[in-house]
Amino acid sequence: AARIGNDIFSWEDFMKNGVRRLYERYSYHNVLLYADPDNVVIRPEFNNQNQAVSRVSIVSLLGLPITFGDNLPELPPERVELLKRIIPSVDAHPMDIDESEAPAGIVTTNLAINRPFGQWNVVNVFNPRDEVVIADLHLGDDLHLPAAGTYLAYDFWNQEYLGEISGSLCLSIEAFASRAVSLRRKLDVPQLVSTSRHITQGGHDIVTAAYDSAASVLSGRSQLVGGEDYVITFRVPLGYTVRPKPQITQVRDEIYTLRLTPECCGEADWRIEFQ
Repeated sequence: AARIGNDIFSWEDFMKNGVRRLYERYSYHNVLLYADPDNVVIRPEFNNQNQAVSRVSIVSLLGLPITFGDNLPELPPERVELLKRIIPSVDAHPMDIDESEAPAGIVTTNLAINRPFGQWNVVNVFNPRDEVVIADLHLGDDLHLPAAGTYLAYDFWNQEYLGEISGSLCLSIEAFASRAVSLRRKLDVPQLVSTSRHITQGGHDIVTAAYDSAASVLSGRSQLVGGEDYVITFRVPLGYTVRPKPQITQVRDEIYTLRLTPECCGEADWRIEFQ
């Protein structure tokens, strides 16, 4: 690993010595070396909540080395929560880090995930400006996805299902904020939409997952953290009914969650049955 810039404590330093240097040096990352943009600094002294979310999102989805730059016992609980959602760093080299000059100078990070049990993208849209912007990203031209497809969109930091997306992904982004949205191709059977453990929304935590059409069962195995809720968000299309159990909650329309709270760390099986 090698540092690619100077210290990035203040927000101005983060933009100059972190983001700008990533544009210049990211092509080396996970090819020649691990590009290190300095510590992840998210304490209130240097960041509001939106800025803290943006810092952790960029570092995590670009697969960069993650080192902590704060006194952890002094961090507010909501800032500690951010760190928990980005570790461990993923061994990845995303499709791109791209600054679009139109329409609003947003910065997008597009991580394509390919696992044996599924393929999806996690797109982080970062607004570096001190004003609200509207980002309208075309699925084909901007995100390199089949434009004719329909995708299920889930906003990780807001824990919100955004619905079915076709043609483009349109987001309102607050000043200095980021929105990390997963995009999964819509299927005609029950399917995963997101998980709560890690910003990759299943890329790190899910070990196996599959839908058995003969048994009408969606099942899998995940890496869990002891004492911490693990939430699986899934879609139940028309024509299917989920068999009720205490851990399952309907969120909206076809969207449900399964909540697990393990006593200890380790892998655990989960199972969702349908009619």
